[in-house]
Amino acid sequence: GAKIASNSWGGGGSSSALRVAIEHAEAAGMLFTAAAGNEAANNDEVANYPANYDIANVISVASTTSIGKLSEFSCYGSSTVHVAAPGSGIYSTIPHNKYATHSGTSMAAPYVSGLAALVWMYRPQLSMHQVREIIIGSVRKLPALEGKVITGGLINAKNALEAAWAFEPPRPPANAPQAIAFEDTDPRIGVFGGVITITAAANQSDVEYYRVYMVSGAGFQLEAVGDPIPVTGEQELILEFNTSFVSSEYAKAL
Repeated sequence: GAKIASNSWGGGGSSSALRVAIEHAEAAGMLFTAAAGNEAANNDEVANYPANYDIANVISVASTTSIGKLSEFSCYGSSTVHVAAPGSGIYSTIPHNKYATHSGTSMAAPYVSGLAALVWMYRPQLSMHQVREIIIGSVRKLPALEGKVITGGLINAKNALEAAWAFEPPRPPANAPQAIAFEDTDPRIGVFGGVITITAAANQSDVEYYRVYMVSGAGFQLEAVGDPIPVTGEQELILEFNTSFVSSEYAKAL
């Protein structure tokens, strides 16, 4: 599936359904870039969604001019907007096979999406969270952006690629658990509760913890179930639910 969702739209209040959808995207390893908004407002004070969702796959993007100043229309936020990218006077495609110049954070967000794609092309083994960390951590800091975005800086492709080279990609353990069993004690349909028993890998030398996920009928990873279970040396590991939970409508198995 897609690794990047580039969102040049926004407005309206918070939506629990949209939040859950973005959280599911995070669980599936999808980066979610979002335009911060064009109301010249402080998103710390007046939230602008979806950019304001505090989810670990979201990058909220402000707009800058060609000289690195915050665009006069751009929303900002020292604790809610992550980075800035060029968004004033951008020459781009428009419908009917034409080109035109437009301005907006909707023009800035695709720069971040494009940089994410460039980093992933360069280092395809990196996780989504690593790519996000690289983009946020490699900005070129500018005085005009201090106090306007979390990083105080403009995205920088050279810095990002240099940072990507130094990152150690995640390496999944070679040794998998031998079995997993779930005893559902909640009689309600679509509601689950009880105990998950994991039979540990025969060799756990490269395993730090186990994590249980729901999966879709097509085999895609969905939301995590419970907390990570650290390796203890025991052959059987137990994940017990004190309260029942409702899975998403797409979940078919553990």
